[in-house]
Amino acid sequence: MTGVERSPGRTYEMTVAGRMGPVLRAAFADHRVRELPACTVLVVRDDADQRLGEIVELLARADLLVREVRRIDPPPQPGNP
Repeated sequence: MTGVERSPGRTYEMTVAGRMGPVLRAAFADHRVRELPACTVLVVRDDADQRLGEIVELLARADLLVREVRRIDPPPQPGNP
């Protein structure tokens, strides 16, 4: 094989304190966003392994506290434990 093999990326679930306004929410239109009474949950796909940091910075500039970030592992494929 030639070239550099890229990872398939990772998926993260981010819990943010409070609710996002309509402008910030529009910035995440290509991600899953779920608003709960006390927080907002974002599900973010990071194909370049760099976007996650940019998202955390964007949320911090909007004065939103990121309470938790966790990697969501994909379910195992059939035949692979």
